[in-house]
Amino acid sequence: MKKTRLFLFGIALTALAGCALFSLNPFYTPQNRIDVPLEARGLWSGDRLHLKILPDGTVEYRSFAGEKTVELELQAVFFKVADSLYADISLAKPPPDVENAMLLGTLVPAHSVYQIKMDSDALTILWPDFEKLRELCLAGKVKLPYAALPAKDAPPVFTASPQEWESVLRSCSGTIFSGKNAIRLQRVLVQ
Repeated sequence: MKKTRLFLFGIALTALAGCALFSLNPFYTPQNRIDVPLEARGLWSGDRLHLKILPDGTVEYRSFAGEKTVELELQAVFFKVADSLYADISLAKPPPDVENAMLLGTLVPAHSVYQIKMDSDALTILWPDFEKLRELCLAGKVKLPYAALPAKDAPPVFTASPQEWESVLRSCSGTIFSGKNAIRLQRVLVQ
């Protein structure tokens, strides 16, 4: 039942980054989970996008597309694998708008992962190249259980454990997070 609405949930996260990688399980283990980094806390702004990252991991997301504004409350769990910082993002609250709630499939506890890079007053969010990961899976170079490995233009839905994700992030992060899929935000306010 959880899997049925997973793809729809992706619309919210893909609004954050364009394409998302989904897992029914978290991407982090208790051992690699960290507190929200001080440097990440605050208000960030970019092209048609504002994020407010609070100390408890709540992320207030606001994007502007033409006349439409999308507002979501997300939950971020930050974690480190090797020397890289990541955020496991899930929807914290269903949107109050019934149309968006139905569209986003908010009853599914899905996770999406992003690599985070910070320097001075800039926050760069890299999202995975799911086509690269799909190719690695199909070639047998990465073995991750998945609920669906759909058509070329749709994101995969994985059922891998946090330990399996840690192994993949440790060995394939440079391929999966190549840097071509990124958004750079500027700090507006320290939280």
